[in-house]
Amino acid sequence: MTLLTRSQTKAMDRKAGESLLSYEERLAAFIQEANDRAAAAAKERRQLEQEEEAKRQKEKQDRLRQEEADLQAAAEHRSRQRERLFTRETVIGNEAARWVEMASTDEAPETEKGLSALAQVSHDLVATCALQQEEILHLQQTVDQMLARLRALEKQPAAVAAAGPANLATRVQVLEDDVGNIKRVHQDFRTSQQATNLQLETQVQAAATVTPAAASSRRPPKLDDIPVFCDQSKTEPIPWWRQFTLQLDMHHVPNNDRHPCLYHRSGAASGLRGVAESGRKVSAMN
Repeated sequence: MTLLTRSQTKAMDRKAGESLLSYEERLAAFIQEANDRAAAAAKERRQLEQEEEAKRQKEKQDRLRQEEADLQAAAEHRSRQRERLFTRETVIGNEAARWVEMASTDEAPETEKGLSALAQVSHDLVATCALQQEEILHLQQTVDQMLARLRALEKQPAAVAAAGPANLATRVQVLEDDVGNIKRVHQDFRTSQQATNLQLETQVQAAATVTPAAASSRRPPKLDDIPVFCDQSKTEPIPWWRQFTLQLDMHHVPNNDRHPCLYHRSGAASGLRGVAESGRKVSAMN
């Protein structure tokens, strides 16, 4: 987005005596004009980028076509050389066979024998060159196949990137992040498990090494004066429960406060309050 300077926005100020409606209309027209100029500049910029991209693509295609044409011309030249060499090999082989036949007679002079040996060596050299040409042809075909596969692989990433939402590097990064998170969670779980096992072992050792005095201090209080409630006994449940809760509460009360607590919990306070309100004497009560 292009930043506007004060000289450009000075025309946007409200003029003296201008109505608010006129000012808003002029401001809207100014903003629309600025947006139109920005859109036109962006369109021109995109058009230039497209033209440059098309030019680069055309140059690349021309270069590839020229390289292919050069490779094709070189291949045709090598093919003609091979055909000429194979033809000469046949001629030289026939000529060498004739010289060998002529030199095999006893009456042949030494010159013909030397020429026969030279023809045989020449034939061997031509045969070696022909074999090398065959190997070169095979290697050239292999190179051509590899180049074709390489061009196909060069075109494939562009198609995949255009069809898919993310490229290969992004997917690899996401996979690496997921693997890192899994490793981190696994490490945290192992650390927590080790801490839990250590805590359990500590508790088990503490429970195994507890002294009899400490064990007796953890036991619940003995309420010897309260009968055990069971079905065989004829204890009433409600009075037994009241006596049990009273004795249990008294167990948690200090020695100095047990008498007032027992007084309030036993209902004596409400009874004496009723006697005082009725005006009766305590000596007259049974």
